[in-house]
Amino acid sequence: MDTTKSHGFSLASFLVLMFLGDLTEACSTCREISLRDACCTHDFVMRVQFMSVRRDPEFPIHLNMFSIQPIQVFKGPMYLRNARVLYSPEEEYYCGYQHRGPLRGDDYLISGLIDDIGPQINKCHLAKPWNEVSLIDKMNLNRVAGKDCSTICPRD
Repeated sequence: MDTTKSHGFSLASFLVLMFLGDLTEACSTCREISLRDACCTHDFVMRVQFMSVRRDPEFPIHLNMFSIQPIQVFKGPMYLRNARVLYSPEEEYYCGYQHRGPLRGDDYLISGLIDDIGPQINKCHLAKPWNEVSLIDKMNLNRVAGKDCSTICPRD
C-alpha cells in the first residue's frame, strides 16, 4: 500500500484547515481600508450602484451574486465598465460582504480582487456609500479620472 498518497492527503487537509482558520480570524479583525490602500493593493476600485443580490446556483460553494451598475472605474481592467456582477462568499464567517444599504439607491465606492470567476468583494474590502466619501478622496479620484488610481500610491 502506498502511504505517500494518504500522507499527502492528510497534509493537504491540514493545510486547508490551517488556512481557513487564519482566514476566519483575519476576517474578524479586518479594519476599515482607506482609499489609498484600496488603490495601491486591490485589483479594482469603482463607483457602483447595487441593484440586487441572489445566491449563485452554479457554484458548489455558497456565493452571492450582486447585480451592479458601474458608474465609474478608477482602477481595473476596461471590461469592468460593463461589469454587471460582483461575487462574494454568502457567509460573513468566510469574509462575505453583507450589503447593508438600499438596493437600487445609493452609489457606493467599492474595491476588490479579480480571479477566475470575476470581480469579488469581501468584508475587508472598501465598500462605502459615495455620500460618505470625504471631499479630499473625491478630489483625488477626480484628479486621476481616466487613469489608474494607483498613481496616488507611493513610489518605491
